[in-house]
Amino acid sequence: MNARNHSRLSSAIRSGLATLAAASALLLAAPANAQGDGLPTDIRRAPQLTSAQEQAVQAFVNEHAKNLASDNPQFIKRDRNALLEPLADLEASPKFRFTYAEALLPTLDNLYGNANELVVINAMVLAGDLATAQGVGYLTKGLAASKPAVRYQAAFGLRRTFEALAAMPSPTINDEQRTSAIESIAGRIKDEADPVVLDGLVFAALEATKSPATRSAALTQLGRAMAAKTRSLGSKAAPDSLAQVLLRAGAGLRDSLASAQAGQVADDALMASADAAGAMVAYCARAVESNSLPAAQNAPAREIHAQLATTCENVLLLVATLKPGGSAPESRKIGDKIRAGTAESDQAFVKDAVALVGRQGLLAKPPFGFAPDSFLDK
Repeated sequence: MNARNHSRLSSAIRSGLATLAAASALLLAAPANAQGDGLPTDIRRAPQLTSAQEQAVQAFVNEHAKNLASDNPQFIKRDRNALLEPLADLEASPKFRFTYAEALLPTLDNLYGNANELVVINAMVLAGDLATAQGVGYLTKGLAASKPAVRYQAAFGLRRTFEALAAMPSPTINDEQRTSAIESIAGRIKDEADPVVLDGLVFAALEATKSPATRSAALTQLGRAMAAKTRSLGSKAAPDSLAQVLLRAGAGLRDSLASAQAGQVADDALMASADAAGAMVAYCARAVESNSLPAAQNAPAREIHAQLATTCENVLLLVATLKPGGSAPESRKIGDKIRAGTAESDQAFVKDAVALVGRQGLLAKPPFGFAPDSFLDK
């Protein structure tokens, strides 16, 4: 894809008021190299905190939470960054994080209903870096907020939580709690209408696929959610911003499966990934058949769908390889046929799509075994 098309595709997913609001939060982000100077190392890394240390944590939080509801963005930024600093210590003990969360959550709860969107967004930032079950609960509530920018930041906070957990010597959230967070993300994917927020949710779920502890659960939930979302799109090509989210999800599924060895991914996760990829191939076929893609080869919409088809075919090939006793069938290079942009190549693509996801296609046979009408009714 040439630089002009890449730029146009990138701008599509960043359009809209929700994106501008979310971007404002990111511009206020804390320095990545913060080292937690606000509280001494012996407090941050203590396996157990004394009463005096707990009081010091509470005093620190009280001191730096005073301006989180200020009308002055710089005051919010200063206090928020101070509160984020101790959480940047990757060796901070679980006990410290739990104590810190208990001290901070009452303030965050009070900020949730604030009329100033920036105040609520920054509360989500803090909850994300807590990386505790309490923070996840707060972020999960944020996923249902009425304002798209808040929902986006809640999704981004969950992504930050999974990033932090992966780097912790002793994770602060157990497997059951992490799975619950993944399920919350997937549940919101099914209902979310804003493509920018949807993109943030996909990013959060994909972050969870990077850890062996949560890979199968995340692939299962993301695959099922994206299959349902894709099946709801109808017979015409979706707007570029939404199609780009499908592409991101498909690419994430592909990359996670490509990094795994046989036996490392649960069968439910493999089947959910195949279900999502099959649904996306069927969606591309309907978009092509409805003539809702522009004919020009270099049109962004056609390029997105070409990449989506290629990516999802690769997902199916990977799943076939990872299934017990499975092997990858030969690639049909279906994306190239969409990219060509001719009537003949479009017909060839639909024919190949039917061979993959039709009633008697690849996915209706072992090692997949989907019901014949799962994707295309032909």
